[in-house]
Amino acid sequence: MVVLTPSLMELRIRRINPANPLRLRLVPEGGICAVDPLTRVSDAGSCAGGDFVSFESDSAPRFMPEFLTSIKTYRYLRFMDWGHTNRTLQNEIDGDADLITFAQRARSSSATFTVPLRGVPVEIMIELCNLMNMDLWINIPYRANDGYVDGVAAVLRDGLEAGRSVYVEYSNEVWNGIFVQTEFAREQGLALGLGTDEFTATLEFYARRATQVMKRFETVFGGSTRLRRVVATLQGNGFAVNTILGFQDTASNVDFFAIAPYFGDTAGEGSFPLIARNLGGQPLSPAAEIARFKSMGVNGIFSWLLNDNQPDLFGSLADIRFNTQASRDAAAGFGKPLISYEGGQHFVGIDIALNDTALNTLLDAVNRDPRMKQLYETYLANWRTDTGQRFTHFYNVDAWSPFGRWGAREFAAQARVDAPKFDGLLTYMENNPLPAP
Repeated sequence: MVVLTPSLMELRIRRINPANPLRLRLVPEGGICAVDPLTRVSDAGSCAGGDFVSFESDSAPRFMPEFLTSIKTYRYLRFMDWGHTNRTLQNEIDGDADLITFAQRARSSSATFTVPLRGVPVEIMIELCNLMNMDLWINIPYRANDGYVDGVAAVLRDGLEAGRSVYVEYSNEVWNGIFVQTEFAREQGLALGLGTDEFTATLEFYARRATQVMKRFETVFGGSTRLRRVVATLQGNGFAVNTILGFQDTASNVDFFAIAPYFGDTAGEGSFPLIARNLGGQPLSPAAEIARFKSMGVNGIFSWLLNDNQPDLFGSLADIRFNTQASRDAAAGFGKPLISYEGGQHFVGIDIALNDTALNTLLDAVNRDPRMKQLYETYLANWRTDTGQRFTHFYNVDAWSPFGRWGAREFAAQARVDAPKFDGLLTYMENNPLPAP
């Protein structure tokens, strides 16, 4: 039985014949002209050169035209989520084993990349970047052994076309306590006798393993000319920058330091205690913070983002500039430019906020408001003025939910005029092209 809704198709299989099991292939209508993979056409009559490629054919394109069109303006792609880099407690509960060896990696021939969760094969990442003439940003799984690192590096070296760079980053947000990789780094750092406290031990192990990964990539690539070696931490934390870059020979084996300069706030966790204490006040409770958001409304939130220079809520544009400049200055002390590994708006609820319908409606409205376009342009202009470096937005396309409104577009074919964040990104890029690195 097939159940159709505007957003869901469900196929329920009641029984099969084991001797002749069911084989299914779901394909969209139409296809592309081979000379233009970014445009969907209905049939062969739409291709003047007779180069029609049907989505039903064995040579069907791997990537849908709408997806390619949505990313065509970008300079590089960070495949953190495609590589299933983040690990959470839920991953462990679900029995989703960590990637450790090269033999465990996802393969292009696999029927699915989601069971078990191995991420999209690196070969497909390479295929996309070659097709779109983009650089590739790879995240190495936190428990990956040296054989995995060498294997992935070799695939990238041989597969990514000449003239394209490889950004290399060990894991993702190893400073962030919601991820298992942070717990792993803390345990390893303490076991190795690193640091004088748990946080320092975590950062020093991260620096240690990241440096090892960079050295192995450099060996496989026969130098660092094609590499863009990245280490990262949370925005505005000079201690973390100094700890990572100051550990042993880390600074001499990386090219960039990265942060995630998100603006906005996370509702439901309470105001940041350190900020409250610095102001001589007390942090808001989660319930009081949610109530404050809702009392501000859409207009109040935009007024705060653009005009508030006081860090009473984390994440106005002025706050982000302060944090960016602090990180930039700390990285500059080691001669490293500051780039972003993620960024954009960060309006999301957690815990008791997740099921607050009024709050979620408000945060959706903020993200869909036309003023978000101009806010993005100002935000990006600030970043360019303060760093002069590349900026990475998180995500390109993503369906919004109570767990976040990360996508610049809510779906791949969404019109630019209906996606103010995407429109702001494109408008800024069109008006302020970044020179080649």
